[in-house]
Amino acid sequence: MKLFNQSEYDSFDTVLLNIVKYGIYFSAFTPLIIFRNSFSPFNFGKAVFFRILVEILVACYLPLAIKYRHLRPNFSWVFFGVFLSTASLALSSVFGVNPAMSFWGSMERMGGLFSFLHLLALFLISTAVLKNRSDWIILFKISVLVSLISVGYGFFQKGEFRYVVGSGEPAIGRIFGTIGNAAIFCGYLLFNVYFALWLFFENLKPKFPEPAPAAPEAQGFLRRIKKINWPKSQKNFYLLAAIVNSLAIINASVRGAAIALFLSVFSFLIWLFIFREKLGFHQKFTPSAVEGPPGKNLFKILFVILSLGLAFLFLYQAALKTKIPVLERLAATSLGERNTQTRLLVWGEALQAIKEKPLLGWGPENFIVPFGQYFNPKIFVGPEAELVFDRAHNLFLDVAASQGLIGLFIFCFLLGTVLVFALKPAQREKDLATFFVFPFSVSPARPSCFRR
Repeated sequence: MKLFNQSEYDSFDTVLLNIVKYGIYFSAFTPLIIFRNSFSPFNFGKAVFFRILVEILVACYLPLAIKYRHLRPNFSWVFFGVFLSTASLALSSVFGVNPAMSFWGSMERMGGLFSFLHLLALFLISTAVLKNRSDWIILFKISVLVSLISVGYGFFQKGEFRYVVGSGEPAIGRIFGTIGNAAIFCGYLLFNVYFALWLFFENLKPKFPEPAPAAPEAQGFLRRIKKINWPKSQKNFYLLAAIVNSLAIINASVRGAAIALFLSVFSFLIWLFIFREKLGFHQKFTPSAVEGPPGKNLFKILFVILSLGLAFLFLYQAALKTKIPVLERLAATSLGERNTQTRLLVWGEALQAIKEKPLLGWGPENFIVPFGQYFNPKIFVGPEAELVFDRAHNLFLDVAASQGLIGLFIFCFLLGTVLVFALKPAQREKDLATFFVFPFSVSPARPSCFRR
């Protein structure tokens, strides 16, 4: 695979650039790393692997960035938003209640400013080196493939397999793949659902048939392989990948993620109906000017199926509990349910924490301090109650508690810039895949932040 024009670089620089590009792609395999015998099998190994990989990439990238101007990061509003987010995180770490914890993070979470700086380095390197659309397509394809491997590992957790971490545990009805936490697993899969849909739409272009050969060809195995419509098969694979990841989200029984999936898919279909003809994107569906845009009836059918599924889920809870055990948690969703009440109490503590330190917050990885200070005894509802929370279980409240209202404003600004400055070029260039799918690869992170 030729990643770039090698004539522009000398032999040593070519090696460095190959290491950087393949390293970026290799980083997408991080979710599969598990250190079975470590204190935190699913987090510790991933963090160690990712940090070492990024540090190698930085060492290889810096000489290239110094020598070649076009391999340096370009300024953009998204870059500006990421820079402000880093500055906010750094200030909150310095002026928080425990700067050491904010910088290094805990052994279990492996978060903190140190890990975020590695994410920042990967972001800067990726946006500087992956210049072409085809480069990003490769990265998305790898991510979708890795998500399917993680899902396959998760379904093995439903049984009792000696070498599958997490199998045979009491909470056997829920899967969490190679991620280790069902809620974070679902958040990871939500992004890959829409990466797969993006790749599906990217391949949904009119393909003109090749002329028939003058003489019949031999019907050997290789001849049959050549006759396969690979673009069509690839397109169907991505659609299947989106469906498989969606089913895994349902099997993980994370209510916030399931609601995020249903609402984002429903919004996605509405988005398709409203904008496809107005923006002229329907032409990419239509091989000729005579035919109407195929798929119109398909979208109507999807609307009906999704609506019936939602009605079935929320109106027939009793039937779901007895007939489909894996949906028991989803069907039991209500404001009076124990875990929901616990989350509401923790949100109340987060609001009190924000009120005490409104500007810069308590510092990253320090939510356990205001949680203990404003502990509400009502959280204890029995011997199985969860009594220690190191997160607010709400993404916006967690950002505001750890980085203050300034950090929350910057976080919202970053989300807005990513959305706006991806949609504007997509609308201008009639990029169906990005315009239709990208907003919903960002939006699932919002309702899924309710975690459980």
